[in-house]
Amino acid sequence: MLTGLDFIVKSQIAVSTLMSYRLVDGHFTTVEDIKMNGWNKSVDEVKSQIEKWNNGVCLYSVINSKNNKFHVDEKYASAYNEIEDVVHARI
Repeated sequence: MLTGLDFIVKSQIAVSTLMSYRLVDGHFTTVEDIKMNGWNKSVDEVKSQIEKWNNGVCLYSVINSKNNKFHVDEKYASAYNEIEDVVHARI
């Protein structure tokens, strides 16, 4: 999980990274990841994925604080656990 110090020191990077991840088909992803992973898909499939990304729930909105610790809503916990290390590394 992200530490409080990461948010203080790198707040702008952290917020922009968290806002760039949105839920698409049960997985948090970024537009850049959709484009990179869509090299063998048709243009329409990639556009469809980007449209789903535009309407998806952003990771920033599902993280909250309880007892001075960051928590992800239970509904999205499994999707977050898949990308937790990647998000932390990008921040």
